[in-house]
Amino acid sequence: MRNTGAVYHCETLGLYNVQLEGSHNEIGAIYKGSDIVLLMSRVEGTPNVLLEAQALGLPVVGCDVGGVRSAIQSEGPSSGLVLPEIISATDAADAIEEWLPEALAAPAKDRRNFIRDRYSLSALGRNALLSYRQEATF
Repeated sequence: MRNTGAVYHCETLGLYNVQLEGSHNEIGAIYKGSDIVLLMSRVEGTPNVLLEAQALGLPVVGCDVGGVRSAIQSEGPSSGLVLPEIISATDAADAIEEWLPEALAAPAKDRRNFIRDRYSLSALGRNALLSYRQEATF
């Protein structure tokens, strides 16, 4: 079955003969075999890809645009790497190369906990209640 909407979008970008096969609905399948996730967007809203990757325990790197800085764990050995908004490929590669050994050695559970503590349903509910100045009990 051909996804005509996606194919049309590809063709408007000048990408012809694109063949879309299958899809992954489970986050684990999408990131299977990944060591890190790199998001080099120059424009970003909520960087869901970084949230998903950290929820699986993967180290993440992203440029300081949109919500990237607040979405990346910033403390401890499991911290992600936030690069400047505009950075050369060489400078980005050098920064990643320096950061990578410690990131790969750090506990994945710390990244998973970061996401759970900030983005789980109970965390979102607690934050919503706090925004209404009510005490949350979860």
